[in-house]
Amino acid sequence: MKTLICLVAVTLTSFALVSSASAAEPNGNVDNATLASMGLSGLEVMSDEEGKSVRGTFAIAFGSGTSNFLRSTQTTGYAAGDFGRGVDFAAGGNTSQTGFTYNQTVTGPLNIPVFSNTISLGTYATGSSWAFAGR
Repeated sequence: MKTLICLVAVTLTSFALVSSASAAEPNGNVDNATLASMGLSGLEVMSDEEGKSVRGTFAIAFGSGTSNFLRSTQTTGYAAGDFGRGVDFAAGGNTSQTGFTYNQTVTGPLNIPVFSNTISLGTYATGSSWAFAGR
């Protein structure tokens, strides 16, 4: 349940950050002063019609996750992609689980086990990403 809550929180935060970012003028164009401040003064703004020929042709999602616990580490990676025409969507996710188990066995006469105790400790990490490109 905690994992699901974390995934929802990350997704909502990512969506909020992406949806509130704007580098364009109210009419949708990036002005030359903004391009120059980014070191891109030689670029020319293309029309929306020109942009349709290249916009939304692929989507890629990738990432990795690392779980580390008392010098025991596991790293996993993931990647997903969609290339084509129209609306493209890619998503990926992974989980990492790391830990150790401690066993203690007490033996009696003739080496016969009379008591056993097991302790397992560890961590669990999960990650996800998504990308969307559409026309």
